Amino acid sequence: MRKLILVSMAVAAAAASLPAQAQDYPSRTISVIVPFPPGGVLDGITRQVTERLRPILNQAVILENKGGAGGTIGLEACRRAAPDGYTFCAVTVEQVTSRAWLEPDQWEKYKDLYPVTQLVQSKGVVYARADLSANSLDELAKLAAGQPGKLNYASFGWGSAPHLFFEWLNAQKKIDIYHVPMKSAADIMNETIAGRMDLSYVTTGFARPQIEAGKIKALAVLGANRSPLLPNVPSLGELGMDFPYEGGWFALMAPQGIPAPVMKKFHDAVRAVLASDDYRQKFLEPQAYEAIGNTPEEFAAALQRDREKAQALVKTANAKPRREENR
Repeated sequence: MRKLILVSMAVAAAAASLPAQAQDYPSRTISVIVPFPPGGVLDGITRQVTERLRPILNQAVILENKGGAGGTIGLEACRRAAPDGYTFCAVTVEQVTSRAWLEPDQWEKYKDLYPVTQLVQSKGVVYARADLSANSLDELAKLAAGQPGKLNYASFGWGSAPHLFFEWLNAQKKIDIYHVPMKSAADIMNETIAGRMDLSYVTTGFARPQIEAGKIKALAVLGANRSPLLPNVPSLGELGMDFPYEGGWFALMAPQGIPAPVMKKFHDAVRAVLASDDYRQKFLEPQAYEAIGNTPEEFAAALQRDREKAQALVKTANAKPRREENR
């Protein structure tokens, strides 16, 4: 808490030296668009930040869930909003990286969103319904090879991390697990627990309660090393699988043209939240997230690097652009 107070004081001191345009900001409620239904990973992460912004900005910051079209509807609404610092949007890594290569028509609708800051990053876990006869990725590959096209995996949209991982796995193992796109990570989890979906993948913190309750089973975590949340689950690196993606990150973006002093005031307030002991102890540590809080310039550079990685992954996974698939 002391750390939060100190950071908040620093933000207030900096604001005092800003032009009147920023000193008056914000004078009304700020909206952050989450382009998915309530209850999912991005919704939870963003809500934990916005709830802590009010005492720093002295204004309410509310969430607007605008789902549909894999997030495109919400992100396009954000792009079209007035660039006055009262509308921002939350994004997943896939929406602003692999989407450019897999859904170019959708990407065109919001590609010029302005980077504000990356919020957090986390490892992902590949999971299955509890009664699936496979207990590892090797067993899964053998099971799928024996019944091509019978097993399914769910993702929260074309170009999402689960979609890319399982298409990559299909290509690597020469198997055929078919894709079922759904609205959100929460919907996927519920359908997998009910036994109607076979497989998916999501952040470890989101999946851990259901894994520990025995409602789903973990097959592997992404990256070179195991997750401290799931110490008994092997990593892809241990299994000799060189998947070029270690997990997701989640960020805030904005319409182009917000005045720099206004953007700085909002950005600094978000960073104060990410640096606070309250946020770390109550959210980051229990969910095994790592705060980022970089500058817009640093975020833009990270975006460029990750878009290049995503392009390579799309080729490796043999995942064609959606408009080509639908011809």
